[in-house]
Amino acid sequence: MSLKKEYFLHLLKKYNDGSCSYDEKVIIESYFDKCQDHNILLNDSEVFIKKKIYKGIKKEISRKRLRTSLLLPRNILKYTASLLFLLSLGYFINENQELKTHIVYTKLGEKKEVSLPDGTLVFLNSGSQLSYRNNYNQTERNVKLQGEAYFDVHRDINKPFTVETNEFTTKVLGTSFNIKTPDKNNKATIVSVTSGKVNVYNLKHRIDEKLIKNDQLLYDHSRQQLEVNHQHDSKLDAAWKENIIALNGNNLEATAHVLEKWFDINIIISDPALKEIKVNGKYINPSLEEVLESLKFSTGITYSFSDEKTIYLKKDTMNKIRSE
Repeated sequence: MSLKKEYFLHLLKKYNDGSCSYDEKVIIESYFDKCQDHNILLNDSEVFIKKKIYKGIKKEISRKRLRTSLLLPRNILKYTASLLFLLSLGYFINENQELKTHIVYTKLGEKKEVSLPDGTLVFLNSGSQLSYRNNYNQTERNVKLQGEAYFDVHRDINKPFTVETNEFTTKVLGTSFNIKTPDKNNKATIVSVTSGKVNVYNLKHRIDEKLIKNDQLLYDHSRQQLEVNHQHDSKLDAAWKENIIALNGNNLEATAHVLEKWFDINIIISDPALKEIKVNGKYINPSLEEVLESLKFSTGITYSFSDEKTIYLKKDTMNKIRSE
């Protein structure tokens, strides 16, 4: 099914006011990317008008939510008319060209294994999204990621494999690596290599790093700081795909965030001082109770449920009394 005019205009309006879903956002952005690559023979005057209108559309949609409250109906009509003019020029993809984006997502507490058309395997962690076009592996191998995923990439020297995240692009020929993108609790992009060579770059921040096995790149977006560790055990970062929770000096707050995504729960640490307690441990196919009991024993905390999804962590005062 091709992208109809009416449907496209409906999506564009939602894109402008910030109400479109992730799936719809991908369709809009993919559509404009395709338009930039799609060549139509036009005379000089048509080319001039086309460029002027397209520039206006791109400028308008790039403002996204910054101008949501200020967007007036006449602006919508203005660019609707512009789009119809472009459609009359044949600028957009015709009815015989189908544009389709495959999207795979995982809910909290869920993991998935995805096999791409070229044989590349992607392991998608909890609360993540992977998308790729239906022309994947025809001329290029490009995917987009939000969340965390482990990639075992089929080698093809003629078609590099690229992963686009919020600000970074990771490019390889054939290798295995883990990528974690920022979320509400984690403000860093983390790339860990388990085999082969990986190129990670960000043109905006002039970052271009070549990574090999057991290298880890960490970019803190809040502080705009880059760290590259050349002696990192990358298997720890990818342990989750084997259903293993690996904690290696994580503080209690970071540990709580891991458990929240793993078990689809909400953890509240009552005493802020407890957040910096260091936690070590390895849990294979763990249950929530198993991990909580282990934390209780190793850190001197106690836990309680306010409901089946909310857990409170606090200092175990009884443990202190017993030890005295």
